[in-house]
Amino acid sequence: GDARVNTATKKYGTGSMYFDGTGDWLLSTASPNLALGSGDFTIECWINRSTPASGAGVILQMSAGTDSYSLLFGYISSSNYVVYISSNGSSWDIASAQVLGAIENDVWVHYALTRQGSTFKTFRNGIQQATWTSSSSIYQASNQVTVGRAQGTHPYVGYIDDLRITKGIARYVNNFTPPTAAFLNK
Repeated sequence: GDARVNTATKKYGTGSMYFDGTGDWLLSTASPNLALGSGDFTIECWINRSTPASGAGVILQMSAGTDSYSLLFGYISSSNYVVYISSNGSSWDIASAQVLGAIENDVWVHYALTRQGSTFKTFRNGIQQATWTSSSSIYQASNQVTVGRAQGTHPYVGYIDDLRITKGIARYVNNFTPPTAAFLNK
């Protein structure tokens, strides 16, 4: 579609990803490096959701767009972004609508999901929103990342900046100050 870099609205650097919600998204190639399994990880980004945006948009899905169950980061549920995670590809047995944080429009907000051992936590602007435990391995049939939609539908409308998936490190385990500069390659 017409997903693009927008240089006018950005958190850091020279631009952000922009999705208008009409047939645009990003899809990575398949890679075993994208399989999170049962190890530590962090998924985080800055979001600036556009007004008016409606519907059940998704920021990121960790699996091909046709998989019904995988990892959904930032599914819109009422006035919150939520997280869904599956271990079996057929139910949300690891996380079902765990709150990632309240949605605001036309302002930059930092969201993060971490796993350290069997403990999962979500954060909004550095403040913990939810915590739960599971020792199950995360289902990812195709080991791809889709940004800006999920399951072939649910388009996201707005800007995403400094999206980072860190495999092997739970970067945030307590409340923290959100990043104040662009991520380095670490």
